[in-house]
Amino acid sequence: IPAAEIAAAMPSRAEARAALAIPNNAHVLLWLGRLSMLTKQDPWPTYQMLQAVATRLDQPLILLECGQNDTPAQAQHFQELRNICPAVQFMRLGGSEPIAEKIKYQAMAAADIGLFLVDNLQETFGLAVAEAMAAGLPLVASDWDGFRDLVRHGIDGFLVPTRFASSAFALS
Repeated sequence: IPAAEIAAAMPSRAEARAALAIPNNAHVLLWLGRLSMLTKQDPWPTYQMLQAVATRLDQPLILLECGQNDTPAQAQHFQELRNICPAVQFMRLGGSEPIAEKIKYQAMAAADIGLFLVDNLQETFGLAVAEAMAAGLPLVASDWDGFRDLVRHGIDGFLVPTRFASSAFALS
């Protein structure tokens, strides 16, 4: 990871928030990476948790989702889930095309926390996690695979215990 290049390319927090029209008093979390139900995460547990937190805050809670959509159908599903979380302000950066590096740097500079709650066993390293760390963001990440090799719990951020539901292994 070219940490020095990332640091040099990032705007200040104030510049990034101004460019993205984010209020200075907002709490901003960043999801960096492809939005995919099949290869990354089911967003509902994260959205539900953020909805509960947002209802207890006096300032806006914004989730920046910075990355490409996997498919139009999945993008529609993500939007339907966002619609039932009215206390959370969602900001999509990306869509059908990959995002520009400049936008990614703005998002990292504007964020308070990197949020990487992935539920896919195939997430082996976590390039986005490493980029967010290079940008100086504290992280909240799933405690498995490559993420636990990158994030030192309590130092770089927090690792959330991850497990399968017992019903995932039930035989029919």
